[in-house]
Amino acid sequence: MEGDRENEQMRKTKLLTLALCLILLTPALTLAGDFFGLGTFGGRNIEKGYPFWYISDEYEWGTITLSPFYYRSITDKLSLGVEGDIGILDFDKHEDVWFINTSVMGSYDVLTLGKWDVYAEAGGGIGYLPDSPSSDFIGAGLTTNIKYGLGVRVPLNDKKIIRLGYRFMHLCKPWHNDTGANMHGVFMGIEF
Repeated sequence: MEGDRENEQMRKTKLLTLALCLILLTPALTLAGDFFGLGTFGGRNIEKGYPFWYISDEYEWGTITLSPFYYRSITDKLSLGVEGDIGILDFDKHEDVWFINTSVMGSYDVLTLGKWDVYAEAGGGIGYLPDSPSSDFIGAGLTTNIKYGLGVRVPLNDKKIIRLGYRFMHLCKPWHNDTGANMHGVFMGIEF
C-alpha cells in the first residue's frame, strides 16, 4: 500500500515536471518560429442551460491563467502552435485549485478589416490538476482540455500585436465519467 502511494506520487511529480518544462520552453521555440506571446484568460463557470455541455449543479468557480504561446504561420491565414496555461480554479465551496495545461492550437484568420484580423481558434491538450472538490465533477491528476474561441488581432506596430477575444475551455479527466469544468470568458494577449 505504501509503495503504491509512493509510485502514484512519483508519477504525478514526473507529469508535473514534464508539463512545466513544456510551458516554460514555449517561448524558446521562437528562435525558429514566427511569433510568440503571453496571454491571460479570465472566465467563469458556464451557467445551467448552456446548449453544448453538461453543467455541474454543485459548484461555481472562476478562473484566471497565465498563458505563454508560440505560433508558426502555415499560410497567410492559418497558424499552428503550442500554448501553455498556469492557472487557478477559484471555487466558491472548496479551496482554490491550481492547474497546468499544454495545448496544441490552430488559429485561422477568418476576416481581415484593414489592419485588423478576426480569427477563430481551437485546440486541445493535456494537463495536471492536483486536487478536486469531487471525482464526479473533475478528477484530480492527469487532465485533458479543449479550447475554442473567436477574437481580433490588432497591430500596435510592426512587431507587436494585441489579441482580444472570447474563449471557451473544458477541463476533464480522460477515460473517466466526470462532468468536467466548463468555463468561458475573455482571452487577452500580446504577440511579439
